[in-house]
Amino acid sequence: MTPSTRIQTPTCLLRPWRPEDAPSLAEYADNPHVAATLRDSFPSPYTPDDANRFIAYAIWLANGSGSGPLPGFPFFPSPGVSSGPSDISSSEPSVASSSGPSSPFPSSSTASVVPSPPQFPSTPGSPGGSSCRTPTDLLLAIEVEGVAVGGIAVTLLDDVYRRTAEVGYWLGEPFWGKGIVTDAVSVIVPVAFERFNIVRLQAGVFGNNPGSMRVLQKCGFVREAVLRNAITKNGVVMDEVMHARFRDG
Repeated sequence: MTPSTRIQTPTCLLRPWRPEDAPSLAEYADNPHVAATLRDSFPSPYTPDDANRFIAYAIWLANGSGSGPLPGFPFFPSPGVSSGPSDISSSEPSVASSSGPSSPFPSSSTASVVPSPPQFPSTPGSPGGSSCRTPTDLLLAIEVEGVAVGGIAVTLLDDVYRRTAEVGYWLGEPFWGKGIVTDAVSVIVPVAFERFNIVRLQAGVFGNNPGSMRVLQKCGFVREAVLRNAITKNGVVMDEVMHARFRDG
């Protein structure tokens, strides 16, 4: 995906992150209801520094600047997936993927958006760690009426999971229940299978987030398995529900 890629849907526009998105990113991501169904690598509270750091990483990745540490995207198994609020009902907060590497979401740091390749050291409480990835993952803003109000990402796994990717997303609370996440996921699926040599696209959902499960199922994902007591979030132990779509249908 090039820095100029834009995907229009009936309710939103998916496009690369830009430096000027930092204020709205910090505004909509800094919400405990959004963070509640995302991995802990999604900062909460979410500061302007977090927004700047994430956008710097997203721009660097979109420009194909090489490989580097993945900041801890809440997305995959031994990766980490993170998603955002559900779009079925405003009473069911964030959407979810919780398995695998993480990266569509920033980690805390004082780094700002700069033209040179940003550094991503592992810091306490930051998403991610020391794993390195090539600049192939997709990190896109969800724009509504000219403002970035959420994010969606496809993150590739590696090793024996190299033909699997994870999708994750989040959306600002004022925009829940409008079909925005459903539209975003539905258009990102064919892009993922076209761009990457993958046979599987998956998402892990927190057991307390049925709205996100419905989003995925509306987009053709199959509920595969329940990983019992796999997640501990805010002191609560819960299941993770794995969903997947396949290249061959």
